[in-house]
Amino acid sequence: MSPAGSTFALLAALAGTTPELNLKPMLAAPGAESTPAEQTVTFEDPEDEVDTSHPLAVIGASAAVVALLGVWAVDAWWSDGLKPFSWRDAGAFGQDTYAGGADKTGHAYSSYLMTHFTYGLYRALGMSKTHAAWWGAGATFLVSNWVELIDGFTEFGFEAGDVVANSFGVALGLLTKLSPTAASLIGFRISYVPSPDFLQNDKSVLKWINDYTGMTYYLDVKGKGVFELMDRDPGLLRYVQAGVAFNTDQYSPVKRWEERRRNFGIHVGVSMSEVLRSWGDGDEGVEPIATFFDYYAVPFLNFSLMNDLNSGEWFINFGVANRFESPL
Repeated sequence: MSPAGSTFALLAALAGTTPELNLKPMLAAPGAESTPAEQTVTFEDPEDEVDTSHPLAVIGASAAVVALLGVWAVDAWWSDGLKPFSWRDAGAFGQDTYAGGADKTGHAYSSYLMTHFTYGLYRALGMSKTHAAWWGAGATFLVSNWVELIDGFTEFGFEAGDVVANSFGVALGLLTKLSPTAASLIGFRISYVPSPDFLQNDKSVLKWINDYTGMTYYLDVKGKGVFELMDRDPGLLRYVQAGVAFNTDQYSPVKRWEERRRNFGIHVGVSMSEVLRSWGDGDEGVEPIATFFDYYAVPFLNFSLMNDLNSGEWFINFGVANRFESPL
C-alpha cells in the first residue's frame, strides 16, 4: 500500500509556505578593510533557534494530522477490518512486482514531502528550525511506518521494503531541512499526468493514487547550489537542474504484462522554481508558486535519457509520463 494519496494535498499545502532563508550579509571583522566582494552571506539567524512553541499546541496539531491520516487510511484501505498479522514481500523494484518499484519511489517521495510539510507546521507553531526539522522527521517516520504496521493486520500485509522507502524519504527530508547547503543542492520532485487508462476507466481516489503509469520521479542536483558551493556565479546555469529519473509503464492502474516497462535514466531540465524566484525578485506573492514547483516537475521542461530495464531499449522522454517519447 502506498501513502501517495496525501502527495498532491501536501503539494498544495506546501505551496502556501515560504522557505526561511533569512539571508544576512556579514561584514569583515571590525578594523579590517573590506569590499563588497569580500562580504560573506550566511543563512544563520539567532532567532531561528528560539523556540516559542507551546507543548499543547504541538500535541494538538500532531494529533490532528494523525487523526486525518487515520481516517483517510481506514476509508481507503482498512475498511474490511483487521486480520491476523502477516508479512508480505512485494519484490521491491523487481520486474514482476505489481508496480515495478514505482510504489517504493512513491513511498520515498511522500515521506520526503510529509517531512517538509510537518516541518512547516511546527515552524508555524513557533518551533526553532532545528527542533521543527527533528520533530517533523520523527513524526513522519512514526506515522508512515505505523501505517505499515497496521497493514500487517490487513490483507496487504507488513512489507519491510515500504519501511525502507519511507525511511529514505524521511532522511532526505531531514537533511534538506537541517542543512541549507543540502537544500540548495538536492531536490526531489514528481511529475504527474493522468494515464489514458485512468482517464478512460474508474476515477476513484484509490485508482488515482495508484496511477503510477502517469508518474515520473526526479531526484535533482541543482545547478545554482553547485556553483554557490564553489563560490562561483552560476549565471544562466542557475536555472538548470539534473539528476536521475524513474517511472514505470503499464504496471498500474491497468496491467499489460507484455508492454510493461521500468524506466531509469538521467535527466536535465529547467528549474521553474528558480525562474520564478529570479523573476519575482523577492515578491512574496511569487514565492508560494515557486515553492510548489520545488516539488512538482512541469511537463516538457525535463528531458530524460531513459533505459527500459525490462527490454534494454533506450529512448528520450520529454517529461509527460510515458508519452511524447523518442526511441533511440
